[in-house]
Order: sequence, then structure tokens, then C-alpha cells
Amino acid sequence: MKYLPQEITEKIIDNVAKYEDYLSRQDLRNLRLVNKNFSHFATPPLFQTVPFWLGLRSLEHLTLISEHPQISKNVTKLVFSPLRFVKWKDPFSYQSSVRNRFERDTFSHNVFSLSFGKHVAAYKGYVEAQDYLSKKSQDMKILLRALRHLPRLKDVTVVFKNGIIGAREIMSAFGKLNGNEVTLDSEYTLPVLIEALTESEREIDKFKLVYDERTWFGLFSMSRRTFNDSHETRFKYISEPPKGVTVKALWNAFHGNNGTIRQKVITLMGRLREFNMSGLEIDSNDVIGFLQWSNALEPIVGFSPRIEELSISPTVSGTLGENGQRLHLSYILHESSHFRHLQFLTLEHVKSPESLLVELFTKSSCSLVYVTLMYVRITSGGSWSDVFRKARNADFKVLDDFVLLHCGEAKGVVRARNYLKRITDKDPVDECNENPDDD
Repeated sequence: MKYLPQEITEKIIDNVAKYEDYLSRQDLRNLRLVNKNFSHFATPPLFQTVPFWLGLRSLEHLTLISEHPQISKNVTKLVFSPLRFVKWKDPFSYQSSVRNRFERDTFSHNVFSLSFGKHVAAYKGYVEAQDYLSKKSQDMKILLRALRHLPRLKDVTVVFKNGIIGAREIMSAFGKLNGNEVTLDSEYTLPVLIEALTESEREIDKFKLVYDERTWFGLFSMSRRTFNDSHETRFKYISEPPKGVTVKALWNAFHGNNGTIRQKVITLMGRLREFNMSGLEIDSNDVIGFLQWSNALEPIVGFSPRIEELSISPTVSGTLGENGQRLHLSYILHESSHFRHLQFLTLEHVKSPESLLVELFTKSSCSLVYVTLMYVRITSGGSWSDVFRKARNADFKVLDDFVLLHCGEAKGVVRARNYLKRITDKDPVDECNENPDDD
């Protein structure tokens, strides 16, 4: 028998492809080499997700995929790393810091000389390539042309604390990274990505801003996780890890000061069905940062009437407290009445007037399935008991769970599903405070 039956071949491919991790990608590459039949079925899942960053080789790889008449049709998701090399104003200070670090960590003069020379040469080459790509927005134009050749692209994920994308290439070129050669602050790279997306006139269904790649690599077992960690090349830094994403990057990419960027983002995200922002860190004392962050999210989700899944879960450093800073829900949601298809809602470290929450839950009552709220504070003297009482007038047809954690007057875990569905008349906040240890 020359080929396995199609049904068996498809089951093999589906079983390998479902994990979307390093091992899965390696297996799919190998299966493509078995014969034409396996190649035909293994190609779509292998190229369904394309990770990239704004480096020459990465953009070349993305270009080759986008310009291939068959493979380009398989791409539905891009995963972007905001990695960028820091261009030191004084290269001698940089070389001195690298030299000192290498001298402490190497025990052979030959190894030191070779390692240091390799590192300096690689740094010079990458910075020069980066300067070329930045000149006259070459990187944005290359990315734009590639995006226009991906007809099925619907999903874009930005991984701000990337440890994998580009790691094999860069770690091979440098040998060791000190940590101050690169940055993940996204102040240049994120606006480039968003400008290319808006100019490409793509309609995005899913958009995610996440801290770590484990959020999008579905590792289902400890054995697979261990295998991936031991076999996949990751960034390793001798000193401190690079700087993370800044509020300035989010503001410049999604909102800006002149209204043009904001309007383009609104158009790009107008058909959005899923938005997830998780793990991005903000200082609890940064009042202006919370305000800018809230405004930066508004053009993404505030004008997306088709949104079905909304998750906003930043990591807040410093002192939380009941009166600590939070994202402004009233700034993020332009008009809550737009959300008539919302099914899954997760909010953390958010504050909102009572009336906005009542409107949000009421207008979405026919579609809401799961709601999880953590560290959500009601402003202007409102209470969760009043929110539930007013929202209860709506018909929550498909609601499976409604959970509050560390919210306002509730002393434990509040489960409001039965109250909202009028199964019980007992106020869930009072019930929680009477039995705080039940959960």
C-alpha cells in the first residue's frame, strides 16, 4: 500500500498538531518528509501560526511564506515579538561592560577572545541591519507587503516577554547575551506592527497582548513541558533581562495624540471577536500610566460590537489596597451597549461606576456564559449588592458562572449566578460574608 487511508493520515496529523508547541512543530516538519500525502496534510497546521520579529532573517522567512502561492493560504495567526537591539550612543562603554562580564565568566584567554569577538561582531551586524530596516520605514513596508499576501490571517498575538522567537538565531550568533543589548519596551516595534496592520486593511478577529509565550503555547502535560524546555532554544541573559513593555508604547501604538492613529485602530478592530490582555505589568502608583493605558485600550475594544470574549488582566506591582490605582473601565468601553454578543468576560484591577457595570451586564445578559472579576472596584459609593439587584431584572439565559474575587465589600469568593438567574433571592454578597470560608 503506497499511502495510508486519508482518514488515518488526518487523525495522525490532528493528534500531532493539537499541541502547538516545539515538539509538535518538529514532528510536523518530519511528517512532511514522509511522502506527498503526509506533506499535503501536515503543511496547513505547520504554517497556520507564524512567529516573527523585526529582524532581517525573520522578515525574510515571513516574506517567503507570504509569497508562496499555497503556503500563504494556510496562515491564520501571527505571533509577534517586540524584540529590538539597543543602539548604544557610546559603543566603547557597551564593549567595556561586555568585556568585563566575559572576563569574569571565562577561564581561558582563547575562549574569552573568541567569545568577545563573536559577540561584538554579531552586535555590530544586527544594529546595522536594524538601522537599514528602520530607514525610510523599510521594516513596516516589508511587513505590510507580507500581510497583504496572507488572505486568511485573522489572529494576531503580541508576546511582550518573548523567550523563544528569534532565540535560536540570536543565541547562535552571540553565544551569550549580557541583557543590555536588547529591549522589549516595544516603543518602536509595536507601532510598526500596528501601522502595518492598519494599512493592510486586514479584518482581525482575535487580538492578544500577552506577557509570556506559555499563554499561547498549549503545553498540556509536564512531560511535554519538560521536553520543550530542554530542547527549544531560549534567550539566556548573563546579567539582567531586557526592559519590558512601557505604557508609552501602548499609547503611541493604539491612541497617539492627533486622533489619526486611534481612528485607524478603531477601523482595524471593528470586527474583533476576542481580545486578551494579560500579564502586562504596571506600577500601582503610576496614576498617569493607568489613565494612558485605559485610553490606549479604548480604540481596541470600545468600538467592537461583535466581541465575544474580553479579558483584561494586568499585573499590578506595588501596594494594591482598596483605594489603589486601577484601569478606568469607563474609558476602555466607549459604549457598553455595543456588547450584545459578549460570552466570556474577565476583568482584573479595574474600577467602574455602578451604572456602567449594570448596563454592561444587562445588555449582555442573553449571551454571557462566564464572568470572572478580580480587584474590581465600584466608584462613587456604589456597591456590588446594588449592581446585582439592578442587573437581576435582565434575563441571563446561558450564564454558567459569575464570580467575584477581592471585590469591594465582599470578604471572600462571591458566586452570583443563582441570584442573577433568580434561582435564589439571597444576596450573594451577604451570603459570602456570612460564610467566608466556604470557598
